[in-house]
Amino acid sequence: MTAGALQDLASELKVLHKALLSEGRRAFEAEHGPVGGALHLLHLLVHEPAFAWLRPLSELMADLDSLLALESSPNSDEQGDLRAELEELLSPANSGLWAALTAFIQSAPDVAGAYARVRQILASLPKPAAKSKTAGP
Repeated sequence: MTAGALQDLASELKVLHKALLSEGRRAFEAEHGPVGGALHLLHLLVHEPAFAWLRPLSELMADLDSLLALESSPNSDEQGDLRAELEELLSPANSGLWAALTAFIQSAPDVAGAYARVRQILASLPKPAAKSKTAGP
């Protein structure tokens, strides 16, 4: 996988994040009233428990951006580790994000499309290296 493909992944994750944030905002506004603007929304995203489910994706995106800013491209093992981390994040193992993601996939075509594109790019990443099992004492 080339650095360009990792850039594509970062871009598609941003599209997915934006779509999830938009749907999360709609749900929040339905319960709490209008959000005052972009700065208020950012504050909610960082501090409001109702948006806690989205924070792990935000953090992973920041980590990916930092990785892409390095001079050397991630090697195959690093790409496999990234794939494993994203697959775990976008799975039922992450119950908060998974619940919101599956609900919004069913109700919001932009979330469904972005999720499908992220999954397609993830499938092109190298598979994670098998972790060796060490014998116990």
